[in-house]
Amino acid sequence: MTRREEFRRNGYVIIKNAFEKKEIENLRSLCFEEFKKLNQIDNSNEINLEIQRQIFTKSFLQNPNLLNPLFKKSIIDEVKKVLGEDYISFADFQLNNNLHSPTWHTDSQSIGFSTKYVYHQSFNIAKIGFYLQENDDTYGGQLDIIPGSHLPTFLGVSSPIKLKSRYGKVSHLQLLALKIRNKFLKKISVNVAPGDLVLFHGLLWHRSSQPDWSKVKQIDRFGIKNPPLNKTKFMFQWEVSENNEFASYYATHQLRRNHKKFNEAAEIKLENLHESTKAIFKIHNVNFKTYLDLEIPIHNKLKSKDGTPIIFNN
Repeated sequence: MTRREEFRRNGYVIIKNAFEKKEIENLRSLCFEEFKKLNQIDNSNEINLEIQRQIFTKSFLQNPNLLNPLFKKSIIDEVKKVLGEDYISFADFQLNNNLHSPTWHTDSQSIGFSTKYVYHQSFNIAKIGFYLQENDDTYGGQLDIIPGSHLPTFLGVSSPIKLKSRYGKVSHLQLLALKIRNKFLKKISVNVAPGDLVLFHGLLWHRSSQPDWSKVKQIDRFGIKNPPLNKTKFMFQWEVSENNEFASYYATHQLRRNHKKFNEAAEIKLENLHESTKAIFKIHNVNFKTYLDLEIPIHNKLKSKDGTPIIFNN
């Protein structure tokens, strides 16, 4: 089975040994420094604790020490095996500190008008998760997933969705059936070693590996109060995509959500990146795009690979 086939069947692949122990230690130190600066800038009680524990794209692109390590050739080569030689790296980066989302969910790819398209077999928007710690029975630290939950099938029965004619558009009843199906699929913890990465499909149902909440104190529904330094959970996450028409639909969807995080990322221009970052992108032939680069004008028409027109409606 190829890496692409593995990704298509299970909804994820593991990229092994992307970082060495010393690199992990250095990145953890950098994470502590970055969040210390974040809280010194604004520790207002009006700021939600979850926001104070997240760093987004603009900060990444201003700090090559955060961004550059994510574009090692070994990582890029593995992603190419799944998404193709010209896969897209979106300008959408996130670093989370002590966040343990307890609810099973898919990410924003499945929200809004993009639900008309996400179940097409060529819709391959994905995220890369990089965890800087071992999973821990008490403090959690990594990712739980439901393999196969990204597929538009019901308990092994052929999909009722006619992909060529409907481009993956599903009815509310079909979405409900998929949610029911996912409750019966096997749930696993992807307890990768520090230095490994998880490349997972945007429609894969997942959540944070959960701490033992009976043994720790919560500061909100996502965080642990004063975890030990060596158990503090740091997670890098960034978005990638197969280079096809669905990348444009997704980019447009993100912009139409009019969220500060996505609007901020859309303003990034390649020429404004740090020289070291531009050099890495050039050497490794990184196809770096912002959402604005790929946005579809209203009323524009695209054609799928089989030549059939796809009409974009806001």
